[in-house]
Amino acid sequence: MSEPDELYTLRAQFWLGHYQMALDEAKSIMRRPMSPDLKAEREEFVARCYIAMKDYDKVISGDTSGTCPLTSWSCTTNILHLY
Repeated sequence: MSEPDELYTLRAQFWLGHYQMALDEAKSIMRRPMSPDLKAEREEFVARCYIAMKDYDKVISGDTSGTCPLTSWSCTTNILHLY
């Protein structure tokens, strides 16, 4: 038996195009204990939601309005932004 998918709702909302609902879901599951891999995946979906909503400044600055900081993602986008 496999483990429950803790990011199922977040993924589903993202792929359906409900980006604000996906961000709300990411905020609600932020307090749950999860592995570092799942945390990184959650942060990636948060960044992708902001990109899909054309809110590039939040991704570049790392401002995620209450969710975990997008350390690796924002560093990558900052480097790409410079070039």
